[in-house]
Amino acid sequence: MLEGLDGTGKTQVAKALYEMIPAPCAIFHAGPPILSTPIREYVWPLGIAAAGYVVICDRWHLGERVWPPLFERDSLIPDRDALRHIEEQISYLRTPILPLFLMRPMKDIVAELQARGDVVEHLPEANRAYSIAMAESSLNWRNTTMQKAPKLVKEWLDGQSG
Repeated sequence: MLEGLDGTGKTQVAKALYEMIPAPCAIFHAGPPILSTPIREYVWPLGIAAAGYVVICDRWHLGERVWPPLFERDSLIPDRDALRHIEEQISYLRTPILPLFLMRPMKDIVAELQARGDVVEHLPEANRAYSIAMAESSLNWRNTTMQKAPKLVKEWLDGQSG
């Protein structure tokens, strides 16, 4: 699972991992929810991992604790209890998960987003919200960078198969 602010390289890392991993892979990208429940949105799609796929989540359920309040929409995961519940449901899949939070200097994120014409005013609040969400999460989120993430994933995958 890859999480992080816009402009931290999540999509680039997801594509690099897809090319690097020899097992069958699928990339899922979570945006505003399209399904009616958090189980349908964030658990059911991960079921393909049981069929031997490595699932790369380019932003997933944790972002549902961050982005809806900032963009004034209802969240499928509105509080800590709902977050813990969805992570418990994910754990029932019995598939190993490596949750990574991609980081980058704020000045670089701002420069990239401004060059793309994206809004940047929400970044400090989103960063705080991610810190809170990671603390509320039952998963062991690891901070990393776009450059270091593929190596972390390779080492983790090697450890899973060994």
